[in-house]
Amino acid sequence: MGTIAEVHPDVASRFGLRGRSAVATISLQTVFTETGTAKVASPLPSLPAISYDITVPAKHDIHVGPLLQKLRGAHELLEHIDVVSLYAPKATNMYNMSLRCTYRSRDRTLTENEAKQAHGVVLAELARGLGLPSIA
Repeated sequence: MGTIAEVHPDVASRFGLRGRSAVATISLQTVFTETGTAKVASPLPSLPAISYDITVPAKHDIHVGPLLQKLRGAHELLEHIDVVSLYAPKATNMYNMSLRCTYRSRDRTLTENEAKQAHGVVLAELARGLGLPSIA
């Protein structure tokens, strides 16, 4: 379909380009003849979201992908749950995982209390998945 490469500094200077430069080539014939999958677009949300970040300990043998998939269905108001960061101290079988949980209703602005109740359900499911007694 195409290539991208850095321009050699000698070549860039001959064209008056300062700093690092790149060049890209795209085969328009390939672009226009490729059959792709259906384009999927969704409208931008018109209502505000409420997000909470939480950091939890996890063992290295916990598979995060299936756990996140399960958490995504834990509450109808949970719009997204994403891994923000992972930190693994050396010489330990544990790591810290920071998650961002975003809550939004499709038909109204959420109250803080509604978001906290939904977050409590998600945290309880997260604790079960990680084998923890609870998450505060």
